[in-house]
Amino acid sequence: MAREKIGKQMSAVAEFQTGELLLGDFLVERVLGQGGMGKVYLVRSQTTGARFAVKRARGLRDLDRRNFLAELQTWIDLPEHENLVPCRFFRSVGEEILIFAEICRGR
Repeated sequence: MAREKIGKQMSAVAEFQTGELLLGDFLVERVLGQGGMGKVYLVRSQTTGARFAVKRARGLRDLDRRNFLAELQTWIDLPEHENLVPCRFFRSVGEEILIFAEICRGR
């Protein structure tokens, strides 16, 4: 059975765990990798079956957060291109921003 994390509970947890349900729909399957912003997780929508790479942005001050959200919207609005990984959507949850991007498969 999946453990669910939403709202403030999510912000208090340092890491997502395999089997957690995020935002009532997205099941954490595993860690894909790690970078400058932290870990990237593979999640699957329980509703549609779609899979996404999810990053978390935390600890942004008000102005930084507004600028970051504007950049995310710009990323979403970019046309499809073979050298860009599309950002499909993002969600603000408490102090965090969850970024849902297409999965980029290596060659």
